[in-house]
Order: sequence, then C-alpha cells, then structure tokens
Amino acid sequence: MTCDIYQDLVAAHVDDALTAVEAAEVRAHLHACERCRRLFEDETRFRAALAARRFIVPVPADVERRLCGALHPEGEAARPFWLRLSAWLGATPLFPRLAFGLAVTGILIVMLLPRAFRSAPAPNLFTQAVHYYQTVTEGALPVEYVTEDPQGLQASFNTSGRLDFMTQVTDLRPAGYRLRGGKVVMGAGHPLAVSLYEGEGEEPIVCLRQRGTLPPLPQGTEGENDHYWYTSDGYTTMFTQFPDYFCVMISRQPKEIFLQHLALAPGS
Repeated sequence: MTCDIYQDLVAAHVDDALTAVEAAEVRAHLHACERCRRLFEDETRFRAALAARRFIVPVPADVERRLCGALHPEGEAARPFWLRLSAWLGATPLFPRLAFGLAVTGILIVMLLPRAFRSAPAPNLFTQAVHYYQTVTEGALPVEYVTEDPQGLQASFNTSGRLDFMTQVTDLRPAGYRLRGGKVVMGAGHPLAVSLYEGEGEEPIVCLRQRGTLPPLPQGTEGENDHYWYTSDGYTTMFTQFPDYFCVMISRQPKEIFLQHLALAPGS
C-alpha cells in the first residue's frame, strides 16, 4: 500500500469501515510509515472534536432583546421574536437578507470554530493507570497474548502491526514476578501495550507502554532523570521516559516495596 492509497482510505479507517483485507494492509502500512500514522492520529482527533461539540447555540436573552428593539416598531413588540424576525426578513430585499445571513453565519463560525478545534484535555495518567490495573487484574480486560516469556510477548507486540512504536517487555523474574501475558488496547486515541505480572503472595503489577513523551504528571510526583513515582489511594506508580515511548508500572504495594522490586529488574 502507498501513502496516496492510504490517504484515500483514512476516513474509512477512522470510522472503522474498512474490509478485513483493507484493515490488514492498513496496519502493515502504518507500522512502517510515520507520516501516515500522524495523519491517522490527526484525523481521529479531528473527528472526536467534532463529535464532542454541538454546533447549535442558544441566542442570549440580551442579544434577542436588542435585536427586537432595533428591528421592529413598538407596536409589534408583543409578537414572538422569531415570528417578527421572519416577517422582517420576508419583507426585506434579497441582497440585504443575504448580507444578514452571511453576517450571522460568520459570527457563528467565529464562535464555534475555536471550540471545535480546541485540543481535548490530556487524560490524567494516574487515573488511566488505575483503570487498566483494575480491569486487567480483575479479568474484565483479559490478556490476549498468554505467555510467561518476556521475549515472546515482546515479539508478539512488535509484530502485531497494532503498535506505533517498538516496545520492550520487562523481565520481572529477578523480583519474584512471572509474566502472565499482555494485550494491545487503544488509550486516548493511541495504541497501548499492557502487560500483567503476578507474584506469589504479592499484589500484581501492570505495565503500560505508549509512544511519545510523558504527559503532565500528578501534583506531588517525586523523582528525576526520567524516572518518577507517585502514590495515592493505595496505588504506587512508576513513570519512566524512554527515547520513543513512556512506561507506567502500577501496583497496590507500598512505595518502598514496589521500588525495591523494580530495582531488581534492569530496563524497567
């Protein structure tokens, strides 16, 4: 598949309207083409922004009152505003009506476009991590790649065609944890590699990896040199920035114990 062909299919891709064959070709192309991945992400954000906004806004009461007084004589003040405005427009020559309509349209565009294209607020990274921890450890989001081999899961992730970056999978066996498997999900419009670890007599650990740089971290986060940690509501999280992606590891462990476990796993 070429970039020109994908640009013709991007709308159908965002709307999830591709055939199985087209979807397979698109995944293979996006895995190798940075420019088309950015196009897909931009188109996804654009569609989400339009869907989340309403393009009809009520006329403020003071605006209606001023229009009423300016356009109509006192004798017609008792008639409903929109009936009087309709009658006024019907009695107005075509060119002024067109000018009025264009002016109103321009005002609405100026009012609505900033809302439509305003970036959606970045998701709270800690809240997102807690959500995935709960759904994965409770079985509501079962793993799709079931394996205890970190290298095997890493290969499954990187050859799936569903991630937009090349990821690693940490080996936590030195810390007493065995891998149970992983899954690729969509988080805030981007693919997310999720891994689950379990240790005997210990709370599970969930690892999330996503392309890009760390978003703003919660107030009270500690750390430096691309390694940060945060504890709240019984959860401890470790945030790590890698060259092409960031990693969030989360568990219901006290900070000291959790950090001791992670310190035994190089590269986490």
